[in-house]
Amino acid sequence: MNDNKDTLMLAWTTCEMGEDATRLAEHAVEHNLAACVQVSGPIMSFYRWKGKLESGTEYRLLFKFPESLREALHAWLKKNHPYETPQFYALKADHVDEAYMDWVIGE
Repeated sequence: MNDNKDTLMLAWTTCEMGEDATRLAEHAVEHNLAACVQVSGPIMSFYRWKGKLESGTEYRLLFKFPESLREALHAWLKKNHPYETPQFYALKADHVDEAYMDWVIGE
């Protein structure tokens, strides 16, 4: 049972290359920065970068982790992500199955 009251967080980023997405996902789980990382894609992204309209294929990563690891995951991602300015945003899950949360905390 989750007695420490940690909250499940979900965070997202994207990578242009599937190999980078796989590397980041594996490393985050291996080094206990996330209990699970899901990679989906390819997806199409459209954005403005340095004043120019851009588009491209990317892979989306969804990190699942306890809130206590948010700053460590964010710092690690900024250091290890191939993008100059990687996307990173994290949201608290407002309802999580207790057994699933126990697993997240245990990992």
